[in-house]
Amino acid sequence: MNVSWWLLISAEGSRPPHPHPLPQGARGRKFQISIFCGFLLAVVSVPVLGVSTSRTIQVNADVVTARDGGQTLEARGHVVITDGRLTIRADLAHYDRTSRQIRLNGNVRITTPQGDLTAGEAAAQLTREGALAAIQASMGVNLQSAGRTLKANRVAYQAKDDTLTATGNVVVTFPPDLVATGGALVAKGTDVVTVTGRPRIRNRDGFIEGDRLEVVAHTQIAFVRGNVVSVFEETRITAATAALLVKENKAIFRDKVSVTRPGRTMTAELVTYYYRERRLVAEGKTTIRIQGPP
Repeated sequence: MNVSWWLLISAEGSRPPHPHPLPQGARGRKFQISIFCGFLLAVVSVPVLGVSTSRTIQVNADVVTARDGGQTLEARGHVVITDGRLTIRADLAHYDRTSRQIRLNGNVRITTPQGDLTAGEAAAQLTREGALAAIQASMGVNLQSAGRTLKANRVAYQAKDDTLTATGNVVVTFPPDLVATGGALVAKGTDVVTVTGRPRIRNRDGFIEGDRLEVVAHTQIAFVRGNVVSVFEETRITAATAALLVKENKAIFRDKVSVTRPGRTMTAELVTYYYRERRLVAEGKTTIRIQGPP
């Protein structure tokens, strides 16, 4: 089986048989980047009908210029690029046929299933079939969705499995006042995010931090694992794991739990802390130590 690929850049509605550069300085026109796969099949030396499939990336801009015999494409002004699933907007876009990469600069806005992303610059990678496969964004990245707002230095999105990763000064806000911070984030879909890099989850009452954090947006529940440290006003709690249940105004700590309050300390197997009431319930083997005056 012989597989051949052609990248055709043409005005919409026109499909020339060979690659042609766009007219220099074409204004206000819509163009398509179409990638065709032609198959030539032979079975026992008997030729069969050829099969062809195509995917189309649509580019719309004020000015579109082709260079290097159609190997590169530059789009300027109100640039809109879409494959029907993801839509990218920017002031300037450069497409390289060889690497199948689109570089974007200036007021970059990307619409994905994870939400609407804005950034100073980004790069998009196309598959061999011509669909948008991956996006990397940097410089003031902000992602808005119904259940959360994400800010980070860099964000990468994989279209195949709807996975988003963020690195560098990650801050995720869940309405009304839940905030998660850390060094790196991974999100598959729009509901669950995983944060690492000594993550911390906080609201107006206090915070919990540990080695790994998972937040389920629709339930407003956060799970913290590994070297957990929590502070709610004058109450400091350490444990192996913790769960913050925002809707119930409580946090549950398990395994090697230690509670420190002014004048006393306590160890227990499980502790539930109702932070709005400042009430604590210990379960399992519990030891309390009262500190006398110095």
